[in-house]
Amino acid sequence: MDANQPQYELSVITQCLKFAIDIIQWLIPAITKFSQSHPLIFQLSFIFFTFYIFYKFLMNLITLAKRFLYLVLVISCIGIYMRGSQQFLTVDLLNCYNFVMSNRYYAFKIYTLFISALEKEVNTVYHLAQQKVQQLLE
Repeated sequence: MDANQPQYELSVITQCLKFAIDIIQWLIPAITKFSQSHPLIFQLSFIFFTFYIFYKFLMNLITLAKRFLYLVLVISCIGIYMRGSQQFLTVDLLNCYNFVMSNRYYAFKIYTLFISALEKEVNTVYHLAQQKVQQLLE
């Protein structure tokens, strides 16, 4: 079963891609025909859809910022409780700031290494999918 597992996963991915392509092939002419026959309704619906997507993105961004601030608040409270307010505010925060500023290029290097490793994995999956599509077309 383990030897067939990648084949099965690849066939599921292939079927999902075929289904998505079929839907897109049906949607593009339908949207084009609708936009030509009802231009005002199409433009208004597109504007509302765009605003909705922007609103959801903005709300998710605000929620992410709130959660980050809550995390910073909790960590600060723990730091103040364990080290004392005077020690935490005058020494620990300055040490933390200096650490972050001195290692910001190190974090960028780690991020770059992660992206390059991820790119290798994506290329491998892409080539496997390309081979499968070529086999299906033959």
